[in-house]
Amino acid sequence: MKFTSVRKIALIVSLVSTVTFCKKPEPVADVPELVTRPPSSVTATAATVGGYVSSDGGSVVTERGICCSKGHNPVVSDLKVSESPGTGDYQCIIPGLDQNTKYYARAYAVNKAGTGYGNEVEFTTGTDGGVINNTVTDIDGNVYKTIKIGTQTWMAENLRVTHYRNGSQIDEVEDSAAWVSFTKGAYCWFSNDSLTYKNTTGALYNWYAVTDSRRLCPAGWHIPSDAGWRTLTTVLGGDSVAGTLMKSDSGWFDNGNGSNASGFNALPGGARSNSGRFLGLGEFAPWWSSSEFDESYAWLRSLFHFNGKVDRSPYNKHDGLSVRCVKD
Repeated sequence: MKFTSVRKIALIVSLVSTVTFCKKPEPVADVPELVTRPPSSVTATAATVGGYVSSDGGSVVTERGICCSKGHNPVVSDLKVSESPGTGDYQCIIPGLDQNTKYYARAYAVNKAGTGYGNEVEFTTGTDGGVINNTVTDIDGNVYKTIKIGTQTWMAENLRVTHYRNGSQIDEVEDSAAWVSFTKGAYCWFSNDSLTYKNTTGALYNWYAVTDSRRLCPAGWHIPSDAGWRTLTTVLGGDSVAGTLMKSDSGWFDNGNGSNASGFNALPGGARSNSGRFLGLGEFAPWWSSSEFDESYAWLRSLFHFNGKVDRSPYNKHDGLSVRCVKD
């Protein structure tokens, strides 16, 4: 007996249905597994807490971060700060906290199965205004606020000293032509106006002053190397985001203010170019490192008003830039 067209179609549908029915189901994913790291830095208004995603649970981690609350076992519906997705180590700075208050934090990570949480850690914020851990005084008697960020302690203000550590006078060079040709240590004030800028954005130094053997920084302090700056920006989440956390929350041009969650309090003090011209006030904040790039250039770090990044570039040694000191 021959199959009719209708019976052939019915048989094919039946076979396809059987094959579909017998298809092996996909494995079920679990929520990610992770650990919360102890806080590496706590100020009066912010804390740096890390996490480690040890397993993605069999599905891609689409979000991870730290959640925080004043009660035990915080969840993502509480205060949270997100990081780039993935597995492994990460750190987040939690801004906007109340002073002198106990908080609890947990690392979290999200995949298609749900949200996984790490262990709970606790910390208590300080009462010092959020940025001051202590102070340091230079050879001239200028007093600087300081801030501990990760394992480093930094000045929270730009250097404004006019003498080296041994008491020798640093050459103040106002004339533009003289500035261009000067190959010894020198400093100036923005627009040669100490009254306006000394106590706000500090002095501008050429690189010859930075590396003078008589030392710019107070005893027990030094100008950070290129690696020292990298340590700072790594703790703050990397060059692509650290600038927002370092910038002051006021004073930046075109609403380029940051959160100052790190307490670094970066102000846009501008610079003096190797041609002797003053530029960039309100727009960018550059600082020397002690690391040489080549015979004519040295490494710096700078922040700009139009983004939250930290720029690493070589600048001419005749440029006049700000200086921050870090504790030995």
